Amino acid sequence: LMTAEITGANRPNLSSSSNEELADAITFLAAHIQAATCRLLVLIAEMDRREAYGDLHFKSCAHWLSWRTGDTISTAREKVRVARKMEACPLVMEAFAEGRISYSKVRAITRIVTPENEETLLAYALDGSTSQLARIVRSYRRLAPAEQEQTTRQTEGRYLSDPHDDAHQLVLPGRLPPAVGASPIKPLAAAG
Repeated sequence: LMTAEITGANRPNLSSSSNEELADAITFLAAHIQAATCRLLVLIAEMDRREAYGDLHFKSCAHWLSWRTGDTISTAREKVRVARKMEACPLVMEAFAEGRISYSKVRAITRIVTPENEETLLAYALDGSTSQLARIVRSYRRLAPAEQEQTTRQTEGRYLSDPHDDAHQLVLPGRLPPAVGASPIKPLAAAG
C-alpha cells in the first residue's frame, strides 16, 4: 500500500553543493517527476477505460480524480483528456515516460496531434520551449479550420467524366484539387 509519507521531502543541507550539482539535481528530479506524471496518466486512462469510478459511486473519472487528488474539476478533466489522447501518441508517450518532455508540452501536443504530425510535434517539443510549442499549437488551431474548409470545398466540387466525342477521342472535363489534378495533366500534356 502507498502511504502519504513522501521520502526525501525534508530539507537537505545544500550548502556544500556547487551550482552545477544543484542544477543537475533539479534536472534529474524534474525528469523523474515527468516520468511519474506519465505513469499517473496511464493509470488515469485505464481507470477511465474501465469506468472504475462508477464502482466508486462517481459520475466521471474527472469527478473521482478531483475528489481523490484534490485537483479542481477542470484540472482533473484536462488530465483525463490528456490521458486518453496520449495513448494514441506512442512517440510522445515514450519521450514523456523517459522524462524528456514535460506534462505542459504533452498537454499542448494532445490538442492537435494526429498520426501524421506526431513526429514533427515531438521534435518541436524536444527542441523548443513550452511557450514556443503553445504558439505553434495555437497557430495550427487557427489555421486548421481554414485548411479544412478549403479541402472540403475542393472535395465537394470535384468530378471527372469519361465521354468520347464523335471521333472517338477521349474528352476529359473535370475539376480536381490542385495536388490531385497536377498528376494526370503532365502525362496527358506530354502525350499531346
